[in-house]
Amino acid sequence: MATLQERPSDDGLAAHRTAESITVDVPSSDKPDESKIYDLVIVGYGPAGVTAANFAAQLGLETLIVERETDIFPRQRAIACDDEVLRIFQSIGLVDKIRATMHEGLTMTFVTAKGKEILRLAPEISDNGYYQQNFFHQPWLEQELRAGVARRAETITMLSGWEAFDVTNHTENATVEIRKPGTSESFAVRGRYVLGCDGGSSPIRKALGFAMGGTSYPDKWFDVQGELLRRVPGTPHFKFICDPVRPGVDCPCPGGMHRYEWRCAQSEDIGHMQKHDVLWPMLKEFSAKASDEPDAGIDESHVRIERTWDYTFHVRNAAEWRIGRVMLLGDAAHIMPPFAGQGMSAGIRDSANIVWKIKMVLDGVVRPEFLDTYQAERQKHVAEMTKYSQLLGSIVLVENKALATIRNWALRLMRRIPGIKAYTMSMKAKPAPAISAGFVSSARGRNTPTGTPFPNIDVGTPTGRMLSDDALGFGFRVLGLDCDPREHLPAEAIEAWERLGAEFMRIRTGTLIVGPGEIGDPVGRLYEWFKKYGNAKVAIVRPDHMVYGVDSDNVSLIPPFVGSDARRRSDAAAHRR
Repeated sequence: MATLQERPSDDGLAAHRTAESITVDVPSSDKPDESKIYDLVIVGYGPAGVTAANFAAQLGLETLIVERETDIFPRQRAIACDDEVLRIFQSIGLVDKIRATMHEGLTMTFVTAKGKEILRLAPEISDNGYYQQNFFHQPWLEQELRAGVARRAETITMLSGWEAFDVTNHTENATVEIRKPGTSESFAVRGRYVLGCDGGSSPIRKALGFAMGGTSYPDKWFDVQGELLRRVPGTPHFKFICDPVRPGVDCPCPGGMHRYEWRCAQSEDIGHMQKHDVLWPMLKEFSAKASDEPDAGIDESHVRIERTWDYTFHVRNAAEWRIGRVMLLGDAAHIMPPFAGQGMSAGIRDSANIVWKIKMVLDGVVRPEFLDTYQAERQKHVAEMTKYSQLLGSIVLVENKALATIRNWALRLMRRIPGIKAYTMSMKAKPAPAISAGFVSSARGRNTPTGTPFPNIDVGTPTGRMLSDDALGFGFRVLGLDCDPREHLPAEAIEAWERLGAEFMRIRTGTLIVGPGEIGDPVGRLYEWFKKYGNAKVAIVRPDHMVYGVDSDNVSLIPPFVGSDARRRSDAAAHRR
């Protein structure tokens, strides 16, 4: 049972939300049945692990969760997610509860050492249906994600206060060794598949013998997190402070919280900086830079400091994300610097990519090598997002004052060129989660939607208006534009998609009034989407709402991995029992 309460200040500017007391965890077991073979063992219950658990619960997988900590970490770590992640939260039925406490569409600015704006990123609502950048209070986010698992926990077993320290692959399952921290008490559990969601120092990854390759930034950063007591000077926007001497971040956060972060000089001692009479003058000076008012830095009447800590940025990647029956997710597989706010989002995308694939393998409708598409599909986007984060960091971290002056001039000039201004301000430079290899048709070019998200837009259904992801539901969908899609597919393709459990649906344009197996496209947005891609008539959409392919690509739409050696659903289910 967890309750979140914020203490209102005298002037009423602190957070006023008092969350209802809700059970956020599945009741924890002292020791699970060692003779049982779970469908899935999830090691780690942070954002990636709890998102995976939501998918597992939704799909009815018998799942064991192993988490060292017994409660939600009470402080912020990650602070932002994008439209793609909100779409994932929609797919597990939690987006409305999560959005209720978010700062959606928060403007991000880059300012000089004197607080003058040189670049602005203004998020818009995308075809994913949400703003491109959104800020959250991580304990509240994790609370809602855990509550989502708890509400449908029939197939979930929780083991908190235990840690996994070893894993061994076998032919039919994997064994995970678990112990009570600080004791010699241990036992083993078995899962047909294991997800290592246990962070950058992942014991699961280390047990498999894989190191993280990559580099670390040379400097430490200092983070001050506090409760807002009254309004701080300056704009309410998120700010990158591009100061050659002390670059950093000024971040207004949900939950009545505020964060300041800055790069430390190598000569600075972190312990010394945390002393009250040292910290507050530094904080006052730093916050004044963000406010565009030299004498407007904050003091103890603005913020109650609750936590300070230091950290180092890393750029690291595991060479293999799947080893036999074990998959690595989130920071266990890849770590990027925080400038794009994409580290947590990447782990959540991993969860949305892999769990439904495990379900298909366990159901016997695809061959086990189907799971190799996980890394093939996710690795490129993670690499692109890492480079994007490094690019934003390179704007902030210019140390030479002359180069900083040139940077400021160049960015101001860019804002005067209409095309470039629109490109940067609307965040079009952020890499899209396109799939170029994996479980998609072979087409991948300039004029194909293959491997990109299907639009999540307003459509009509037999029960009323809703976003298209909700109308399509969770599964494969073969869509025909004003037609039965079977009319445009060969018999072999129809049989293969039926074997994967696909539903064949008709899109009716120009109407909200539709019947069973149909969705309405009232204003023609889906019509324009099909027309854009070679006047396609058929689109195949995956359970994660990525486009498998369209018929106008003139390639085979017969899915791979559905071979004769893939067991039928009934046979596989019996085997699992």
